[in-house]
Amino acid sequence: LPGEGLINRLFSDNFILFKPRDIVSGDFYWFGETTQVNPWNDKSNLRLFAAVDCTGHGVPGALMSILGYNGLEQCIHATQVNSPADALKLINNEIIRVLQHDDAEVKDGMDMVLCAYDPDTRKLHFAGSKNNLYLYRDNSYTEIKGDRISIGTSFMDPSTSFTNHVIDILPNDRLYTFTDGYPDQFGGANNKKLKSRPLLDIIANFADMSMAEQKFLLARTFELWRGDNEQIDDVCLVGIRF
Repeated sequence: LPGEGLINRLFSDNFILFKPRDIVSGDFYWFGETTQVNPWNDKSNLRLFAAVDCTGHGVPGALMSILGYNGLEQCIHATQVNSPADALKLINNEIIRVLQHDDAEVKDGMDMVLCAYDPDTRKLHFAGSKNNLYLYRDNSYTEIKGDRISIGTSFMDPSTSFTNHVIDILPNDRLYTFTDGYPDQFGGANNKKLKSRPLLDIIANFADMSMAEQKFLLARTFELWRGDNEQIDDVCLVGIRF
């Protein structure tokens, strides 16, 4: 996983709530940047981040995470990648190539949010595989939906493309994305899943606080909701303030 020094240099005001279910995780987060050697669209200072949910948890999930992490690192250097949508397509085809053997169906894959922020133009490019991005501004949030396609499933046509969204970022905008481990956790008085909409309402209640306070309160809320239940999946929630 990327170190705090890199993360804070790219996005100075952030939090990452990361709670693997086991010692190793099928969820992971990733941060990177383009350089003069490998610019996307002639931009050498794009700041990138991703939140990824791989099939399974524990060791099987962790092995998929390694494939996903290496795919993201590869995308920075790939000449055919000029956007997050291009990156998801490359990772998808690489996962299929690695896992496809003897025409067997590939059932393993990953859901991902990948963003590239240009601090000069204040534009953020986003592509998603099943997971969504949430922009909090002026006391309300906007949901930017990813494509309803999971990366790495063998029934996908290698020519399948992902959608690239472009967002103009304003000062004090907050971005959030999360995998399904937090909203799918069973708990509460009726021992049911929390679900995404209530989680977004919780995030909105904390959004004006510092990022450190948000992380603390979101972690405490998760534990209070879970109660005596076992954690059922890995948890990864990323927040960034501009």
